[in-house]
Amino acid sequence: MRSATSLCREICQPGKKVEYSWTPASDIEVPLLLCRGLEAGPLVVATAGIHGDEYEGMQAVWKVYESLIPQKMRGDFLGVPIAHVAAYRGVSRESPLDGKNLARSFPGRLEGTVTERLAHFLFQEVVLKSDLVMDFHSGGIKYRFLPLVGYYDLPNESSAKSLQVARCMPLGFRWKLPHTPGVLTYEASKLNIPAIGAEYLGEGKLDPNGVSVYVDGIMAALRHLGILAGGDGPHLPQTAIEGDWMLASQDGFFQSSVAVGQRVCRNQELGAIVAVSGKLLQEFKASQDGLVLGIRTVAHIGKGDWAVAVVKEAD
Repeated sequence: MRSATSLCREICQPGKKVEYSWTPASDIEVPLLLCRGLEAGPLVVATAGIHGDEYEGMQAVWKVYESLIPQKMRGDFLGVPIAHVAAYRGVSRESPLDGKNLARSFPGRLEGTVTERLAHFLFQEVVLKSDLVMDFHSGGIKYRFLPLVGYYDLPNESSAKSLQVARCMPLGFRWKLPHTPGVLTYEASKLNIPAIGAEYLGEGKLDPNGVSVYVDGIMAALRHLGILAGGDGPHLPQTAIEGDWMLASQDGFFQSSVAVGQRVCRNQELGAIVAVSGKLLQEFKASQDGLVLGIRTVAHIGKGDWAVAVVKEAD
């Protein structure tokens, strides 16, 4: 099977752009948007729709593709606006076909379920061919996030390159991401491929400002890599943060006591899980002074689900 990148390049000459529906298997389709520069150069891959209910990235990838002039580019842009079409059609974070979360399935398995195979094809035939991966998220229907860019601090060359790209993003918070197996950008970073991820609000909405921020961020990254002329411009000041989500220990109703972006003190109450009867099942308290990075916005919560995240400012 030909890779998505080689297939697109076969049907798209330098200085041209093409929209293509890639079908690496009979039950998998992935829309691709390729813009080939007139001159050879790096390949930037921008993915969105890893979760089917997160929309800012989807629209931003399309807008970038539509705005690019390939004759003025030195290098290529490959957009994947809806990576998980089935989840998008199902308005779901997880796949309606096998219940799996694509964002925890990379690098995938060729002999696995449909989501695991999708992860395999995307990783092998798109991600591994790239010089930079940019993965765009929002909180989806169930969560609300601080607008932020994230990268991984790993002992390889990709870490410094990823940090440089993260600084180009017009987002005020820069998250040193927790090392979570199965995440697209983490698995790419481990293989020394520069990669960044981004989050913008959520709750199943499409925020026009979030779309604009993502468009500006992709264009800044293309300039940073020399694909577009102009070089690095002035960067928005960013607050470096680190930390991770607190998880539900059992099923119930989550009730938040704080808001995204709120500053909290150590031992401050953040929220609780209660039973249908109202009986208290689990309390969440801040383990440190910090900032609320994200909260669950849908009441019903399952064991192991994200509940609330508090992060601290990092060096």
